[in-house]
Amino acid sequence: MKIKKISILLLSVCMIVCVSSCVNSTSHHQYYIAVIPKQGRSSFFREVASGVNTAATEYNVRTTFEGAQNEEDYDTQNDLIRRAINAKADAIVISAIDENKSNELLEQAVKEGIIVITIDSGVTYEGVSQHIGTDNVESGRIAARELRAMENGQLNIGIVNFEKHTKNAIERERGFLEEIMKHADVRIIDSVSTVSNASEAADATKQMIADNPTINAVVAFNEYTSLGVGYSIRELNNKNLIHVVAFDNNAESIGMIENGEIDRLIVQNPFAMGYLSIESAVKELEKRDSITLEQYTEVLVVNRSNLYEYENQKFVFPFED
Repeated sequence: MKIKKISILLLSVCMIVCVSSCVNSTSHHQYYIAVIPKQGRSSFFREVASGVNTAATEYNVRTTFEGAQNEEDYDTQNDLIRRAINAKADAIVISAIDENKSNELLEQAVKEGIIVITIDSGVTYEGVSQHIGTDNVESGRIAARELRAMENGQLNIGIVNFEKHTKNAIERERGFLEEIMKHADVRIIDSVSTVSNASEAADATKQMIADNPTINAVVAFNEYTSLGVGYSIRELNNKNLIHVVAFDNNAESIGMIENGEIDRLIVQNPFAMGYLSIESAVKELEKRDSITLEQYTEVLVVNRSNLYEYENQKFVFPFED
C-alpha cells in the first residue's frame, strides 16, 4: 500500500499552482461534494472546513459542511449521509463517528455512483476510494515514545480515550499500547472512555486519579479528552506529579502547554485533510490522476521548547488567522 506524506510547505506550493490550473476547468458540470464531519464546532473541524473551502474555491466545486451535534451521534450522521445521497452528491467526504454504523449507507452511496472518501476517522467498509488523515497507529506510538522519554523510572499510566467505536480512537490506543508495553517498568493502571466533551473528560480523569493515586502519567487521544485532562491537572494542582501527553491543539490546550498542565501535544494537520479530500474527490471524479488508497498527513510534537519556533507557527496556531 502506497502511503503519501504531505508537508505543509509542499501543500502550500501545490495550492498556489492549483489557483491557475484548477479554477479554469472547462467542465460544464459543477461537482457537489457533501462533507460530513463528526461535528463542526471544535477547532479541529473548523480547520478541516478551512481546507475544504480553500480547495472548493480553487477547484470550482460546490460543497456543504454539516456534522452532528456531538461526536457520538451516529444517527444524525447517517441522516446527513442519506440527505447527500438523495441530493445526488457527486462525492461524500466523511469523518466517521463509528467505524461500522454507517457502512450500509456508504455502500448504497457507492452503488449509486457517489465517490466516498473518509478523513480523520475511517470505516471498515472497503468500498471507499481513499482515506486521508493521520497515521493513527504511528501517532499512538509517538505518544508512547514521548511519554517514556519524560520518565526514566516506573510509569503508572492512565489512559483517557474518546468514543470506543471510533476508528482513530481504537488505532491511537493500539499504537500507544504496542509501543509503551515494550518497556518492563510500565503499568497501565486504568483506562477510561468518555464522550467528546471536555467537562466530562475532566470528571472522568479526576475520578481515575482519585481511584488510582499511583498514576504518574496520563495520555489523552483527541481535542476534548486532552482539554479534560488538562483541566483536571489544573484543578488538582498536580502538574509536577503527572506527565501528560495529549492530542490536538486549540488556544486553551496551547495555554496548557505554556502552563505545564500538558507536557506534549501531538498536533495533526486538519487543514490538509480538508483540502486534500476535495482535491482527491475531483481527481477521482474526473479520472485525471490515480489516487492512493491511504494518504497520511503529518503530525508535529509540540512542547514548551518548540512552541514558538518560527517554522511551527502555522501548524500550531491556525486558529489565530
